[in-house]
Amino acid sequence: MGIWLELGIFIVVLIWGLWQIRDARQAHARSVAERKARQAAEGEPPTGKDPAP
Repeated sequence: MGIWLELGIFIVVLIWGLWQIRDARQAHARSVAERKARQAAEGEPPTGKDPAP
């Protein structure tokens, strides 16, 4: 019985961690897109290299 409880907790924590990674990637992509849009609106030249995805 105890092993199923531990397995369930492990699965919940694993799903939560994967969800956090997904959310962080989406937030990073939004910030990069906003920065590029702001630079384009202000007429700044692109920086030449993008941060790591």
